[in-house]
Amino acid sequence: MEEALRALLLGTQGLTAHVGPSGVDWAMMPQGAPYPRVVLHLVSDPAQMTMAGPDTWHRSRVQVDCWASTYKAARDIAAVIAGDDGILNGARLDENGVRFRSFVGDRSSDTDKTTNDVVIHRTRVDLNLWWNAS
Repeated sequence: MEEALRALLLGTQGLTAHVGPSGVDWAMMPQGAPYPRVVLHLVSDPAQMTMAGPDTWHRSRVQVDCWASTYKAARDIAAVIAGDDGILNGARLDENGVRFRSFVGDRSSDTDKTTNDVVIHRTRVDLNLWWNAS
């Protein structure tokens, strides 16, 4: 799922126009990587069960951090992913053998400072992501 979700995001022109062809990473941002950037975090991925046993669908929570040097840029990236017409807002998509159904749970913004006192901005998107291998 992780590789398919990253490929799905990087295959979207609206997002790559902001972050470039490799600006989406899982779990951490490479040291020295340029902004803007998207970092994905798998928050939870419990096994789904039915009365008949394990289900083929997974229900995962994914946190999407949109990092940029300006507040507007971070919000614009989040809008491409999770805005009203965003890639993953109510999505029903298939990518690299994985079927996705996603819903945006929350969006919020904040700021941070680097060790050099450079202000960076983050907009966080929380996704509820249902997926299975198609």
